[in-house]
Amino acid sequence: MSIAALPELIETDRVALRPFRFEDIDDVLSYATDGEWGRYLLGVPRPYRRSDAVQFLARQALLDRAAHPTWAIVVGEAVVGGVLHAELHGRIVEAAERLVVGDHPARAE
Repeated sequence: MSIAALPELIETDRVALRPFRFEDIDDVLSYATDGEWGRYLLGVPRPYRRSDAVQFLARQALLDRAAHPTWAIVVGEAVVGGVLHAELHGRIVEAAERLVVGDHPARAE
């Protein structure tokens, strides 16, 4: 499958991958302020502020999805992360499985 042919929405019973939306700002801010989330990510602002989430979502809206496929990872109603530059096809599923199977604050009830 070519990158241009990748679907905009990928859904299972427990997780969905879809484009980021501006209304995701509170969820992005929630996971991005978790120190463990950005621990090994270069270029993530510290502290991560609301203005950083706004800038991130604006950049996502401007991306050419055919050249740079990007998805928000949605569990239930919450965006809990993202998959960027998904040329590495198998890692999308691997990341989603680890998120759903592993411990994450969004799964706490």
